[in-house]
Amino acid sequence: MRRAVLGLVLLSMTGAPLIGCTRFPEVEAAESADVENLDFPDLVAGPPILAQAAGAPVRGTGVEDELTARSDDLRARGAALSGTGVDPDTRASMEARRARIEEERARLSQ
Repeated sequence: MRRAVLGLVLLSMTGAPLIGCTRFPEVEAAESADVENLDFPDLVAGPPILAQAAGAPVRGTGVEDELTARSDDLRARGAALSGTGVDPDTRASMEARRARIEEERARLSQ
């Protein structure tokens, strides 16, 4: 058992780095011919980028207006629905059913 663990550790230490050296022909075939001659992008420190982003608006153009209009529409629809109610016969039936359920719950919890 100890040898198996030691063998596994040694294999992972020697074999794992070799995986990084594996060639992937599918990837290399997808590269354009001039990929090796391209310049690397400039590396820029984080704080200047963050300083630029701090002054930028968070919302896109017109998003606040769209959301406000949608909110107003939803409020109007909600107000229209709040006027509609359940007719008295249905309300009585619902209340009777709720009372039966409460009685059954109380009976089962004893």
